[in-house]
Amino acid sequence: MKCVKNVNDRECIGQVKWSITFGHESFIGIVIVIVPFVIIKQMNTFLVSGNYAQCARILDPQRLNRQLSECCTIAKLLVAYELISNNGKLPFGVIFPPVIKLWLDSNHDPLYLELREYYNTMNDEWRRHHNGKDHGTFNSFYWRSGPSNKTPRKLDWPIMVYQSHRSKLLSKDYSYYFRNFTREGLEIPPVMSYVWTFPDVI
Repeated sequence: MKCVKNVNDRECIGQVKWSITFGHESFIGIVIVIVPFVIIKQMNTFLVSGNYAQCARILDPQRLNRQLSECCTIAKLLVAYELISNNGKLPFGVIFPPVIKLWLDSNHDPLYLELREYYNTMNDEWRRHHNGKDHGTFNSFYWRSGPSNKTPRKLDWPIMVYQSHRSKLLSKDYSYYFRNFTREGLEIPPVMSYVWTFPDVI
């Protein structure tokens, strides 16, 4: 299942939706659609700032690896969300992880190209640490498909999103992330819970 270059977004998304509905690799998407009260393991795209390259440099190797894998899952979830939501309203009992709010615009439309840009930046950092080799998820349909004549838009999240993600990383490995945040000139935040909200599209 491939999407050729220079096709429009709708054609690509339509093929991805077919994969979500019938593909064996899309079990999570299927469960969300047909089973009420689904509890999904929390996932995240760490945004310590609006600079994706800076976000990638800061992450420890284990979390960088997980970011790349979870981006693929989030892409599938965004497609499932677009399939079943109605202007942001979901059927009764359907639950999505809050991370998808980070990749929806104010009209609740998925930001596919922007998520792909985040993924590609993470993969660039991965390559830097692995002799130029792409991550194992790089050949996923989601990152190879889509129009080649469009560029991702700039996204800007509220400062509370950046601060909360820094705070949670500090709680995982304080010395590692304190050192990295200081090196990057990022403010050390207070203890916070995750903040999930839509970005401004610039």
